[in-house]
Amino acid sequence: MLTVALAVSMDALAVSVSQGIARERVGLRDMVTVGGWFGGFQAGMPAAGYAVMYYCRRLTPIAIAAPYIAAALLIGVGLNMVWESFHGESDGYSARFSPWEMCLVAVATSIDAFVTGIAMACGVDAVPGFIACLAMGVVTFFVCFAGVKLGNLFGGAKTKRGGLFGGIAICLVGIKMFFEAVGLWNLPF
Repeated sequence: MLTVALAVSMDALAVSVSQGIARERVGLRDMVTVGGWFGGFQAGMPAAGYAVMYYCRRLTPIAIAAPYIAAALLIGVGLNMVWESFHGESDGYSARFSPWEMCLVAVATSIDAFVTGIAMACGVDAVPGFIACLAMGVVTFFVCFAGVKLGNLFGGAKTKRGGLFGGIAICLVGIKMFFEAVGLWNLPF
């Protein structure tokens, strides 16, 4: 169960680190905000996947489309960060945690948790659903809490272009998700 919780939190960790990179300073409130958004969605999305699969057994189109939706959301948010780094206000991207953007990124990084919830409803996971969802949320909270600070320590933005590096990192996570979805990520060459 801990392995699954860590696995589904890795995309959120990458985005959390990029959030830390994009900001000049990160405080406890910022770390709790990022950890809360990602942890909450990583707990809620498998519960939603479990419920949807339990009540609607024919979800093949959702399972097929989910990684593409997640990739598109991440690439879109990353491109917006890059755009903001060049065309944003004078205080730059690093000054805000937009609830809209945090929600989009949290949804995009928790699509795999949604699919994990579907798998739990199909009887793939032996751990009770509530405990698994709670574990995914708690592990993701702490991983992202630390990740945003880690990103800030190693690359906190000093100019309004700080969002450029964070945006590029988020785009790369989205591109990786896309290549995984089409089956090109783990090719032998």
